Amino acid sequence: MGRQPAPERLDLGRVSNGFLYFDWFAIPQITARQAGTNEDITKSDAARAVRSIPAYVEAAELFIAAVPGSRHSSTGAECNYLSWMSRGWCRAELWCHVLSNKADTSLIVVKSAKDVQYMLSVELHRNLIADGKFTVEADRASVMEIGEVALNSKISHLSSLGRMTTYRYYVANREKFLSTPKKLWDESTFLHQFRFGSLSSAACERRGMNGLMCAVLAGDANMVRTLVRLGADVNQRVCGLAEFGYFDGETVIMAAVKAHPSADMLSLLIELKAEVQKPASNGLTTAALVQSPEQVHVLAGAKADLDRGAHPMFLRPLTGVATRASAETVAAMLSARCNPNPELGGIGHGPLHSLSIVAHTNADAAETTRLLLAHRADVNAQIRPRGRYRLLCAAARAACMVHGFKNSSTTIRVFASFSGLTPLGGAALSGCETVAQILLEAGAKPIANDRGDTPEDLAAASQHEGVQCILSTVSCVHTTFPVRFVRAQEAGVDLIEIVGYEGSIAGGQPGDEVGAWVLLAKATSMLKVPVIAAGASGTGRQLAAALAMGAQGITMATRFLCTVEAPIDQKVKETLMSPEMDERSTTIVLGTLSNATRVFKNGVSKKIREIEGQGDVDFSQVMPLASGSRTKKMWQETGDTEDAMWSCSQSIGLISDIPTCQDLLKRIVAEAEERLSVGMRCIVASKL
Repeated sequence: MGRQPAPERLDLGRVSNGFLYFDWFAIPQITARQAGTNEDITKSDAARAVRSIPAYVEAAELFIAAVPGSRHSSTGAECNYLSWMSRGWCRAELWCHVLSNKADTSLIVVKSAKDVQYMLSVELHRNLIADGKFTVEADRASVMEIGEVALNSKISHLSSLGRMTTYRYYVANREKFLSTPKKLWDESTFLHQFRFGSLSSAACERRGMNGLMCAVLAGDANMVRTLVRLGADVNQRVCGLAEFGYFDGETVIMAAVKAHPSADMLSLLIELKAEVQKPASNGLTTAALVQSPEQVHVLAGAKADLDRGAHPMFLRPLTGVATRASAETVAAMLSARCNPNPELGGIGHGPLHSLSIVAHTNADAAETTRLLLAHRADVNAQIRPRGRYRLLCAAARAACMVHGFKNSSTTIRVFASFSGLTPLGGAALSGCETVAQILLEAGAKPIANDRGDTPEDLAAASQHEGVQCILSTVSCVHTTFPVRFVRAQEAGVDLIEIVGYEGSIAGGQPGDEVGAWVLLAKATSMLKVPVIAAGASGTGRQLAAALAMGAQGITMATRFLCTVEAPIDQKVKETLMSPEMDERSTTIVLGTLSNATRVFKNGVSKKIREIEGQGDVDFSQVMPLASGSRTKKMWQETGDTEDAMWSCSQSIGLISDIPTCQDLLKRIVAEAEERLSVGMRCIVASKL
């Protein structure tokens, strides 16, 4: 958990020859939820499989979460570390591992072949079983039963070993872990449960899970008051609890803020004279650790400085809050006039930097990024570490020179990349596609860091293919089309394809609602790189027009459907050639889901538009109609163009035959040459 063993500790030979337990294949899935589908057998199997989870986890020597970024094949939703961590069943397996009685309960997270890390304890303890998401809500109770058994077993095991710090930690957090009402301990029960000889001795302890820390983490206000009255120091520093995410040098009030999103314990400690401005040994203040707007308001009421960092990190509170807290909490900090562009000192980064670097662990990363940008956070600001942190970054760069950047650990790569890093570079390092896209839309430039790595280089080094694709193609929509073109050119692309509103999603973004005629004129007048015209192209006349406007060629897609070689059902080709088909036989769907697509106008697309017209649409509502398997069946089996959603451009109005691809291309080139030749002969001298 808190311990992060070096990779060399792993016996790679044993790993390569070991047995794997895949939870997805081992536990019956959706059929167990369908009434009448092998109901008795499947539910019985599912129950046995669920009960076997702790045993399998206990037997496993390694717990590996393989969570590379990808898209759900049915819903289109992003699947990654965050989506895995949000699921209740996944949290149950994770916590069964952590609560097992094995000596090593570390957790390995694999986001790509080059991005493998041990999970930080602070991430783990923010994701309890009780708060997980369940497709079937009734599963929550079953999972909590498993969690309760595992937790009780852990507490009993720790008690028998005499490991008091860890034992007391789990006893103090038992109700929180199981989402049960907090207990208020009387004196005798408190002493018995936490194994203290007396309240006086509990109040006098200073290390580990002393009496005050037990009461604070348990949320027992009465016991906190009692211990303080007996001499417990509300301004003591935490010591020996790093494995649970409470680091040496932090204060008790900081631990309270991290342990309880509500402001009750924070308010109590302030009342008992805890110093809200006392920094941790690394310079963090209590304000940098708040988890809720209520905590922000309590600190503001206590006259805490919400915009000041301390030596040596000099990390401003807003920077810390943006890293781990909710967007609502960040909004509360901004309302308290925290500066989203603070003066950089110490570790040298601001809120947007810190958020982008850990975006893959923050469920509110996208919303918080937009919020900071709305408050004019500098999208192209660069990290400028100073003092000891500058030396740390230099040492990391030296290590990369020796071992190679791609062969270095994730931590070394991060620090080697730190100096000069922009928020976009941070998103590339973390592999967060959504944040990278938002930053690009806000005008982020592909600025290289001081090591010379561009954001695309950083994404490639960690094999974050999704972000790498976004950055390499610069497929972003900026506030104006000229900005989009210029940014793509600045990024170093070899050519740019200009797709008009007439095209289908297969070739561009019809949701922009700007035709190729205007886009092409703008692009060719501004850019030096080659430009390709796309969007309902299918004739030599169009090729001639594109060349005359400065393009180097055209892209065709829909026109190739009606060729001899096209591997689709003949009935589809005949439909496209029928006299009833023209350029008005298409429509735009999925615009309300930010995925505007031009498709064939039929009963399916009309139904999708009706659903979208109802407002507040979720993709699950149109998924059965927009299913790719349904379209595949049309292409390859039935040829029924009325029974699927399928992309096509307005060029269907130009189709009148089914030639071979060779004949089609020869005809287009010949027509283009003829049109250009005629055009040159018909130039009329100006009379002006």
